Amino acid sequence: MDETDVRQKIFKLARTLGYWPITSSNTTVCPRCKSLVLPTIGRPDILWLNPRGAGRVSECKVLRQKESAFSFSEVTQDQKDWLDRWQEDGGIGYIAFGVIRPAGKLSHLERLYLVDWAAWRGVERLVVPTQNSIPYIAGPGFARALQDNRYDIVTLLRPWELERDQGCWHLPLIHSARQGDRQ
Repeated sequence: MDETDVRQKIFKLARTLGYWPITSSNTTVCPRCKSLVLPTIGRPDILWLNPRGAGRVSECKVLRQKESAFSFSEVTQDQKDWLDRWQEDGGIGYIAFGVIRPAGKLSHLERLYLVDWAAWRGVERLVVPTQNSIPYIAGPGFARALQDNRYDIVTLLRPWELERDQGCWHLPLIHSARQGDRQ
């Protein structure tokens, strides 16, 4: 399991919500000249196209099975700048965040979050004065300030956690992505 699995789950979720998602790749092939074309630097992983209204974008990241914290530098400055500009211009953006954990000899996607970009930046502002990564669970071994305030993934990202049902991920009824669903 890796970031590709998170992209696939979010892609499927966007389709179930009625969007026409497309994924970015490192390069695409020009249909005319057949040369490789690089996407815009920092462009998010998934563009949620909507033929009847505003689209959305999402950047996908993971906390891998042996990691106890997610470094904010995993979201590059180009990606942050792109999403910040998108939001400033009135666009809707998310960071899709998956937590991969061991399951015997394999691994599985234990939790999946679809976090509003503005909320993610707020989480970053809360945690960065103490350390440059957010712990999965702020327990022993992490800064006391993080433990005391419960500044961790499980607590701070809870409002954006997706629900799993029969192998599919769904938005809870109160998730902010449900506001202004497709026209």
